[in-house]
Amino acid sequence: MTSPNSKVSTNLILVFVGAGALIIGGFLFFRCRSDVSGLSYCYTLGLGNARAYFRKANERFANEDYQGAIADYNKAIEINPQLATAYKNRGITKELIDDLTGACADWRKASSLGVQDAFGWVRDQCQ
Repeated sequence: MTSPNSKVSTNLILVFVGAGALIIGGFLFFRCRSDVSGLSYCYTLGLGNARAYFRKANERFANEDYQGAIADYNKAIEINPQLATAYKNRGITKELIDDLTGACADWRKASSLGVQDAFGWVRDQCQ
């Protein structure tokens, strides 16, 4: 096992790391975990996978890691600017950290992408 600061040889193609993660060429592609019933599931992480960052953000949100959730929603939106639910959820997260201006901006964008809940929140909470 190498430390995070170690240089990795270009000959290294595939590495399994703790917690069921798979790294190929320096990019994290799969992360596996078990749910409370003991069933394992894996989801993908990596360049171009906005849904993976979205799921990761939702997990962070559920664990009340709001800053981490916002960072992952940001990444999902950067990869796929049309991911309406990422704007909606980031807006909810921003509201919880008392950033109503940011929440309203996200809800407006989500609403423009067709999220009906967001339209109501803009109407009811945003000036």
